[in-house]
Amino acid sequence: MKRRIALAVLVAGALALAGCSGGGGDETGPADVSIRVAVTDPQQLIPGRQSIAYDFNMAVWSPLAFLQSDGTLQNVQAESIESDDAQTWTITLRDGWTFHDGTPVTAQSYVDSWNAVAYGPNAFENSGQLASIVGYTDLNPAEGTPTTTAMSGLTVVDDLTFTVELVSPDGQFPLQVTQAQTAFFPMPESALSDFDAYNAHPRGQRTVSDDGRLRRERADHGFRV
Repeated sequence: MKRRIALAVLVAGALALAGCSGGGGDETGPADVSIRVAVTDPQQLIPGRQSIAYDFNMAVWSPLAFLQSDGTLQNVQAESIESDDAQTWTITLRDGWTFHDGTPVTAQSYVDSWNAVAYGPNAFENSGQLASIVGYTDLNPAEGTPTTTAMSGLTVVDDLTFTVELVSPDGQFPLQVTQAQTAFFPMPESALSDFDAYNAHPRGQRTVSDDGRLRRERADHGFRV
């Protein structure tokens, strides 16, 4: 008998709570079951600085390559990422990419952007993602101000090709330039002279097919280019 009474009390209590959550006895529509989550308003949108704006970065910029959920690597802006010794890597870009301001995305765009992110006095939060490149320590001396603004391990070969020399062989370097490490995303030349202005109005990249339509499309876990 005691168990039956206890069960009846629990059922009655549940019904009472359900009635309260309905928002009023005269309403017949379904209750609001949506879930709302508040997040911190990101102050830094630049890929080399962002810490909580990853989704925004992925919507505006494109990585050199994309690591898909099944572990396969798909080139996006890169045509190829190759090395004979896993220490000096040659990155060839796809032709036809531009920034949203209309300027072309070139090998120089990448080299200049990586140097700006790695340059110690700029204090970019994601600078450490570039620490494996030769010359990074020159831009981040233990004491004093850097005597150079460029990493010696980066060399522009032509408009669409540049090389990256690492401090030691790393066969997984192509994984470092995928979507997870946003410090490797490029910025247009206009960004380099005023990062505050660029952070307020960032410009990513896009590519246009021969028929003039945007070719950059989200796949299930990556990009189709």
